[in-house]
Amino acid sequence: MEKMIVVADLGRLRAFRLAPEDPLDGGNVHAHEVEISPLDEQPESVHEMVTDQAGRFARGSRVGRMTGMSRSEANGMLAEQEARLIKLLASRIESLAAGFGTSEWTLVAPDRICKRLESTLGAGVKDSLCQVEKADLTHASLQDIEKRFGW
Repeated sequence: MEKMIVVADLGRLRAFRLAPEDPLDGGNVHAHEVEISPLDEQPESVHEMVTDQAGRFARGSRVGRMTGMSRSEANGMLAEQEARLIKLLASRIESLAAGFGTSEWTLVAPDRICKRLESTLGAGVKDSLCQVEKADLTHASLQDIEKRFGW
């Protein structure tokens, strides 16, 4: 039975398959990183998402006074983008779990998205989830991942 570790953040997804390396090695389990296509390229800041920055004009007050609402404010844009990325991560994790056919897997995600990501997962994938860790290990090396989980 193979196990899988999924390490996720809003901009990156990594998966590791745990399998015996070599029978002559005593059957020690090692992590092997799975190739995953990158998530859609995201803008680095809100400024890059908003295309009409130069077209902002205050309204609702007299000329020269900068009060009132602007037509180009980003009300809820970051929360909407975060929710969209969490749904994208959940769908990618579901396809990974289906492709591996693993019966047990571990989710590692930062505290700020961990519960939302877990609740967005489908029922079948959520049932096979055996462990959840709140950490950002998306930039950790393979050796650090193995040490963290004791392999």
